[in-house]
Amino acid sequence: KKYFQYTSINDAEFKVFSQNGEDGIIDFLLNRASIENPRFVEIGTEDYNEANTRFIYESSNAKGMIIDDSLNLKELSKEIDLWKGRIIALKEKVGSENIKLILEKNKFLDNIDLFSLDIDGIDYWILKELPEKISKIFVAEFNPVFGPNLEITTPNIKNFNRTKYHYSNLCWGMSLKALINMMNYKGFIFLGVNQLKNNAFFIVDDL
Repeated sequence: KKYFQYTSINDAEFKVFSQNGEDGIIDFLLNRASIENPRFVEIGTEDYNEANTRFIYESSNAKGMIIDDSLNLKELSKEIDLWKGRIIALKEKVGSENIKLILEKNKFLDNIDLFSLDIDGIDYWILKELPEKISKIFVAEFNPVFGPNLEITTPNIKNFNRTKYHYSNLCWGMSLKALINMMNYKGFIFLGVNQLKNNAFFIVDDL
């Protein structure tokens, strides 16, 4: 009821299933865009107990697809009624070479309300392969360690592993500037970041 009073996406932050306050920001943006039962894609969910789309899946008639190479479908089926068909869960390694094939095969190349990307690796190169205006709302993780001024990303290495790539475990993903510029090219407007400053939120310029 207070969403129309908010002057910043950070006013809306709250956590139910997300790592930080993403649940609230996503709910706020969906509300302002008048999207009641979103169709979503989330890449990088781990076991789906701490994810950006779990709250909207549980609290609405949302339908979507989640992808992670560490998903345990047997365990997930104990928490979510996969048989109902509201959600497609894929245990798969996503890279720049297969992302479009995965989306196309599962009929998620268009008509998406919410897209979330967080794999702590070659996120930039996956994003680069996505069609323009792939969704209405887009959430993407960036690496705050890279700072606000540099436009940089990790190389496009197949089966990228942040621990093996650099001993610090801090060299992964892309900088905020690289993310914003790529999203502008894809037809999105930057709205802001969460208070922890590791997730950025975008809306398609049509909205």
